[in-house]
Amino acid sequence: MRHHLRASKLEGLITVSSAGTAVKYAGTPYLEKTLRACAAHDVQISGVSTALNESDIRDADYVVAMDESNLADLRERFPDDEGKFNLLGSYCVYRNPPGGEIADPAGGSSDAFFDCFLVIYDACSGLLQHIRNAHSL
Repeated sequence: MRHHLRASKLEGLITVSSAGTAVKYAGTPYLEKTLRACAAHDVQISGVSTALNESDIRDADYVVAMDESNLADLRERFPDDEGKFNLLGSYCVYRNPPGGEIADPAGGSSDAFFDCFLVIYDACSGLLQHIRNAHSL
């Protein structure tokens, strides 16, 4: 998403953060296959995973989940904020992940990570367009 914001000259207007619903993975580095898939498309990422918390939800206008399981976790933990939640894949422009869900490539081949990257890249482009339209940016 940050890549799209830089390319659209909207980096200072929209803030992006990333956090997972599974606390057990907090603090772990990105998988090497993830880093390679991103680097192959000139998208740079760094850091470690973080766990989603109440302030993340409170401060967000949009909260996207990769799949129905993550979406259900969000709805259960933060029922008052359900209007902010959606599946990231539902914003895809060119690709059509089944049910708007983006499959976790963990444990899969490098090709699975590259395919996942392309779906996420497309979905982020669509999400940015949705935000631009909704907020006249």
